[in-house]
Amino acid sequence: YTTASSKSLDRNVKSAKLALKNSIDVFYWKFDNKILQYYYLKVDKNLEPVKRSEKYVLPASERYKISGMAGDIFNNEKNASINFINADELNYAIVSDEERNFKMNFTSDKLSISGEENLFLGEYKYGGTKKIFYYNNVNNSMDKIEFSAGKKSVTNKIATLKNAGSYFVKSLNFKNYHIVYIDKEENCIRIREL
Repeated sequence: YTTASSKSLDRNVKSAKLALKNSIDVFYWKFDNKILQYYYLKVDKNLEPVKRSEKYVLPASERYKISGMAGDIFNNEKNASINFINADELNYAIVSDEERNFKMNFTSDKLSISGEENLFLGEYKYGGTKKIFYYNNVNNSMDKIEFSAGKKSVTNKIATLKNAGSYFVKSLNFKNYHIVYIDKEENCIRIREL
């Protein structure tokens, strides 16, 4: 084990995600001067800031539900983050990495992510690329998000699950993938083959 500490990297931080694919990157939301700002921060192996850039700004006059994750979400060996933003009728995501930043609209009006605990990044096929999964507690479904060209995405239902809590998707044999989840109503662990 190796441990290290850093000085304060910023102030008024509301949430942060750490991504460790080939570099140490931090993606975080900050509340300052009545606006929400989203930042990318690269740190070196001594946890000293190397590069900081503002990626997105939201006026704090509205209430937002923001759920996000960071990692190699595009399967290109680079860190990136995705933040799902819901406010009133808005339903989109902000995708950021070191170089790029863009807004992604969803073709599905059913996207309902109630919190970060409903998000998971993992394989769907043995040796395949990683996908973003989310549990839609409005529709009681496990969905995956497919990215396509032109900054678009599509959600696909892969299973119906009722009362699911925390979960993961994994191959439990060499043939099939499974969802392992906690059934909150029965207080038990369930395994569902996909």
